[in-house]
Amino acid sequence: MLAFVRNAAFAAIVIIGAIGAAPHAGASTNQAAIEAYNQGVEAYNAKRWPAAIAAYTRAAKLDPSFAAAYRNRGTAYKAAGQYSAAIDDFTSALKLDPADEATYVYRGWARSASGNAYNRPSDYEDALSDAIKALSMDPSDASAYILRGRSLYGLGRYAEALTALGKGISLDPHDIDGYNFRSLVYLDSCRHVSAITDLTSAINITDTSTFRNNRGIAYLRTHTYDMALADFTQAIALDPKSAEPHLNRGLYYVHVKDYALARADYDASIALDPMSSIAYLDRALLFESQKRYIAALSDINYAIQKGPELFDASGPIAIGEGGTNLYRIRARIFTSLGRPDAAKSDLAEAAKKKSGKTKCPTGV
Repeated sequence: MLAFVRNAAFAAIVIIGAIGAAPHAGASTNQAAIEAYNQGVEAYNAKRWPAAIAAYTRAAKLDPSFAAAYRNRGTAYKAAGQYSAAIDDFTSALKLDPADEATYVYRGWARSASGNAYNRPSDYEDALSDAIKALSMDPSDASAYILRGRSLYGLGRYAEALTALGKGISLDPHDIDGYNFRSLVYLDSCRHVSAITDLTSAINITDTSTFRNNRGIAYLRTHTYDMALADFTQAIALDPKSAEPHLNRGLYYVHVKDYALARADYDASIALDPMSSIAYLDRALLFESQKRYIAALSDINYAIQKGPELFDASGPIAIGEGGTNLYRIRARIFTSLGRPDAAKSDLAEAAKKKSGKTKCPTGV
């Protein structure tokens, strides 16, 4: 999860333009603009993103040179998932106050979030440029190092990412972003024990459903099944509306051959996120193992129709049959249903696809 907004810094800005305070770059002396700005801060802190955006917009209209209004509106747009608007606002703020190092970091986080959402490597390149610029201005900024590491991770440059994230963590051992993203690099490179260590550090700072879910995956991959079950269950308790912990706990139940509970968790995951192709794939495999081929065919059809899901590095991970070719699975099901021509067609389609090999030896 991205610790994108530093509210303490925003609170300091609120009073800069007040009567009797010395103005500085990015501040305002327009009292009406300051009042609107303060309303934006209050709305933002209450997580009322549209209200925050509206208030910061009023502030910027009342004082078009008020860089902090653009910067904070950018944070509200980013929190609302409107990454392009956020990037535009941070860029506007930097034109007004190019010496504001923190805004480069904020823009970088918005760019990395955009890269993650739309699978655009160019966004990660831009985020990396922002991190490098911020570090040239303040070499001791832990958040800039963490942004650098996160951007390098998005570009698949894992060794460099680990170096940058390690530097950020050493500068600020209480920043959960560093542990979170380093754990994702470790999970992606099958270093599960290291991932467990980092996720435990993150949980000790702030216990979240995402961290519990992701640590459960690491425990599952190291065959530490009781610990995996405990983490998935706690993840569900912390966020009952999150689909991924149900899906992953279902996979745990498959591993321990409790198929009734696995089915219940897969059903719950699909009810919470009906668009998840991974959940339908995993339930199809469960149905296939139980020789319920018609049900398996229905689920695998949906998984193929939906297509592969992109990995979301900002939230909990869902794990399925890693690297499995969906068409080969459906060919097996067609064969079991006595439909050799359909199976042959799917095998021909599978031959066109890239060979999917499981990333980690455990297969999850």
